[in-house]
Amino acid sequence: VEDNQSRVTSDRKKSLSEENYMRLTEWYLKARLKNNECIEFLDSEHGMDIAKFKVYNYNCGMVHGHRDNFKHTVSNLTTYTRNIYDFIFTSHYHHPMFEEQNMTMVIGNGSLVGVDAYSASLRLSSYPSQNFITINKDDGLESICPIRLK
Repeated sequence: VEDNQSRVTSDRKKSLSEENYMRLTEWYLKARLKNNECIEFLDSEHGMDIAKFKVYNYNCGMVHGHRDNFKHTVSNLTTYTRNIYDFIFTSHYHHPMFEEQNMTMVIGNGSLVGVDAYSASLRLSSYPSQNFITINKDDGLESICPIRLK
């Protein structure tokens, strides 16, 4: 999904959402993997900043999170897309976090680099990390394991 770190123009007030390097990434990956039968690209009906998919029979949504306050992710995404989600994945806040909101688990992933210059300017810090999430067919969420990277 599209994020705010990939914008072409660094000034967020002058940046257009369509001018985003993520669009090159998508184009490149689709071209390189078009003959790989194990990869399926899903085009979003809601633009490049919202993804919807299923894991087993569980409805999943994904946003970067720069347009969504973590506490309002479920209500905003559910209302906007007219879908009910079991899981919503996000990453904008650069540190692992999770919370159940009205029977939807919102899972925030860490950042591979920890903090960027903007976060540091706000006196925010976090360890580089990624989440390992296990979802099983019968019970849904089995585990969330934040993995600290060095």
